[in-house]
Amino acid sequence: MRQTSEHCGEDTTGPRSRTVSHTREPVITGHLIYGLPRWHAYVLGLGTRPAVVRFQPGHHRAAAQLRRLDRDLAAQRDQAPKPTASPKLVSVPSGAGRQEAA
Repeated sequence: MRQTSEHCGEDTTGPRSRTVSHTREPVITGHLIYGLPRWHAYVLGLGTRPAVVRFQPGHHRAAAQLRRLDRDLAAQRDQAPKPTASPKLVSVPSGAGRQEAA
């Protein structure tokens, strides 16, 4: 086994050492997370510090977007050019424009 370890590049000549370090990190309790205001979240990511963020649920965003689209369509309809005068209708005699067969 020693030959295999040497072949793989492991150092088998000296004693092995192991280092353990303890660091204290602040922990938030479940009670504090539960007590966050509505539509807030505790984000514990890969960064150095956690954060509390405010978010908007997807169904609220979709409803707001639909309201904006409806408002924009209504504004476009209001800006469309309106006819200033109605077209004049001219009466045409029933036989006008027809040629009789000879």
